[in-house]
Amino acid sequence: WDFGVSSPTATIQNPTHQYGDTGVYDVKLVLQDVNGCTDSIIKPIRIYLKPFPDFTYPDSICSNDSVQFINSSTYDLDTIIAWHWDFGTGDTSTLKNPVYLFDSGGTYIVTLTVTGISGCDTSIAYTLSILEGPAVDFGYVNVCIGDTVNFLDSTTGTGLDSWFWDFGDTSTINTSQNPVHYYSDTLTYFVNLTVTNDIGCSITIEKMIDIVSLPEDSFEIPFSCSDILTGFYDLSTTSDGSITGWAWDFGDSNSSTLQNPSYIYAAGGDYLVTLIVTTNYGCKDTLSDSLSILQSPIPDFTFVSKCEKDD
Repeated sequence: WDFGVSSPTATIQNPTHQYGDTGVYDVKLVLQDVNGCTDSIIKPIRIYLKPFPDFTYPDSICSNDSVQFINSSTYDLDTIIAWHWDFGTGDTSTLKNPVYLFDSGGTYIVTLTVTGISGCDTSIAYTLSILEGPAVDFGYVNVCIGDTVNFLDSTTGTGLDSWFWDFGDTSTINTSQNPVHYYSDTLTYFVNLTVTNDIGCSITIEKMIDIVSLPEDSFEIPFSCSDILTGFYDLSTTSDGSITGWAWDFGDSNSSTLQNPSYIYAAGGDYLVTLIVTTNYGCKDTLSDSLSILQSPIPDFTFVSKCEKDD
């Protein structure tokens, strides 16, 4: 083997050679058989520069917060076509400029490997110190229009120092840990909670909340009398979700949770019937109406005993 440079040649079948500079080299292979016959072939080989990998990242990084990594690699004589990131956690990415979230604080070695069209690749690694940030989360109850929504902070972490709530409407920022808020319209709102700890890590989470309308309670009761079945017919509607609960009060200390119950009143009179309907969101509406139950006649008769032959 002649590698096209002034370095020594090789006489093994499959040699390796390291070139000291870029360029095109004519590599010559001469073969000789057992009879002393020889033949040769020359092929050009191009030697490329390796790419120069590099990347940037924020000066201060907290766990539970998204980190933007910016690729700044260069390649003078070629084009970079592939990026491979190893975040030191077992997770990887092939994006050019990935975003990554570290689950916990600590020291991590982040490695970027870039590859050019030629197939040449090079790596660079930086050691990152990740501060321990809070794991922000929250829940809420009461999403019915007309109610105040209770927001419940469930953030975990040490040294929690402040809370900032943006309720997604025109209201001002609230700094309570567990605030209440009143929404005036049945809309979708995007609520943001930012929690900061005593080492300066501020983490934000956003959740969508739907404020829903109340159901419209309605029912019908046909004319009825005592001692016979009286039918109660629910006619309630809702524009959000579905009605899932019914609570009837028949006005005489008896009740039912059926949608369309039947009931027997023991005596005639005026009764205040109440129906409370509940949707799958927990929203309720109540309607009461007076019902007049007529007293049914009480059947009875008398008789006089008579003999068969009496006139």
